[in-house]
Amino acid sequence: HEKWNGTGYSSGLKGSEIPLGSQIIAIADTYDAITTDRVFRGKLGEERAVEILLEEKGKQFNPELVDIFIRKIRSENYSKRV
Repeated sequence: HEKWNGTGYSSGLKGSEIPLGSQIIAIADTYDAITTDRVFRGKLGEERAVEILLEEKGKQFNPELVDIFIRKIRSENYSKRV
């Protein structure tokens, strides 16, 4: 629950103090939560997930990792369509 800008909990870690694996998982978990059906709502789709990740870039998430993640999912989705 740590956030890139230090406003998370429980330890109040900020930026690179947050383990890299945890930073990656936070982005992937958020993307998954937005793009899959939940009991309380339907999936919101890839474009909405990207919008939210971009909105939270530098706040909740490492900005560099967000950019890498978005590039990767967009290139994979493009490959699936070809």
